[in-house]
Amino acid sequence: MSTFLNIIVTRTFLVLFTICIYLNADISIAASTDLVIDKAMLLQLPMTNSVLSQEVLQLQKKMTVEITKAAYDNALEIVISSLDKYPNNFLLQTYLAMIIGDYAVQFETPLKQRMLNKSKSIFKKLMHEVNAQPLGIIFYFKNEYYFRFAQYKQQYENGVARVNAYWGTKEWLVKGFGYYPQGVGGYYSQGVGASNYARELYQHGNKKLAQQYAQKALIAWAQSFSYDNTYYNAYVHYALTLGILGNKDEMLRALRRGADLIHQDLNYPEFKKVIQFFDDIEKESSKNIDQANVEAIVKKAVNYIQKNGVEKSIIEFRKSSNDIFVGDYNGTFFVSPLHPEMVGMNELNFKDSSGVLVVQEEIAKAKAGGGWLKGRWRENPQTKTFQCRKVYILPIAGNYFVGSWYHYSSDKRSCCKEKQTNHE
Repeated sequence: MSTFLNIIVTRTFLVLFTICIYLNADISIAASTDLVIDKAMLLQLPMTNSVLSQEVLQLQKKMTVEITKAAYDNALEIVISSLDKYPNNFLLQTYLAMIIGDYAVQFETPLKQRMLNKSKSIFKKLMHEVNAQPLGIIFYFKNEYYFRFAQYKQQYENGVARVNAYWGTKEWLVKGFGYYPQGVGGYYSQGVGASNYARELYQHGNKKLAQQYAQKALIAWAQSFSYDNTYYNAYVHYALTLGILGNKDEMLRALRRGADLIHQDLNYPEFKKVIQFFDDIEKESSKNIDQANVEAIVKKAVNYIQKNGVEKSIIEFRKSSNDIFVGDYNGTFFVSPLHPEMVGMNELNFKDSSGVLVVQEEIAKAKAGGGWLKGRWRENPQTKTFQCRKVYILPIAGNYFVGSWYHYSSDKRSCCKEKQTNHE
């Protein structure tokens, strides 16, 4: 019995000892990472020069290898130690700004925002000094600068200029100052710039021009991948292009390819951001379809009433319609599929929980010629969850109005500020 207990105790000790070793290792790594980030954040950078030694170029290659693997912690350590030796080097200061900014996405606010702010402050400083650098570094730096400051159209144009500058020259395939050769890097710049400019245009409602820039990006990516298809970040922006063009399956395939290159899954921040954007596009598209359907339902009801009269139509709607409500300008409802108990009731002075006189709002919209009302937070009887309910109303001769609605999920507080009492 004593021997058995000794075995149990020994094994338990070994398990606990192993766990402690792993925990200490994780703590040490985290502490080391924090120290490196702290050092980077405290760096005060001097004025740069245009000296470009072979040693710096070798260090730049080492950092590029780490960046392509998304190993930004390693890249940051390299650039900090390199700046100890070459504090005035423009290329190294550029890499510092890049790495801090790209590494930031792996952290939560407020550290993430502090790192982004530090990155931008370095880029702003360097923008005043870049024109003293060789042409290749100028193109490379401006590509990074335009991306960080969301100047995507300028980034695309910088890529076009870069291709034009090197096309047909012996420098076209010469190793550049980033991942790509001098000339080929222009296609990468075009692809990133055009895809993100297309996203920006799409978000501002200019879908036609967004499609045009997405096509420009698609052409640039075809050229870029014909030279190299092993950089994970290229697949992030290529996937964005495909998403804007509506190719969901191809978009996900591109993201998986990028994820495989750095041994990550699609929850990695850069991939997740693209997927979220496409989901938003799908929701917006679905909402537009719902709006068109609701408008068609209400207009069809108005036509029916005009042909058959209000009284006969009300009887028919009560029997067969589950998506039309009818009221009059006094505030009485005659058809109400969501709340049949309200039929015949006067709700003129009804207020929701935020104090809005909902029925008076509907009457005012009808008197003004009809249209869409602002979304209100309501319970969807089909899903039993609270969603944004949008209502469309048209007036009917004789001081009546007819309306319909649809529900959609929304995190936009300006549309649906709070949960409110159910009511059309």
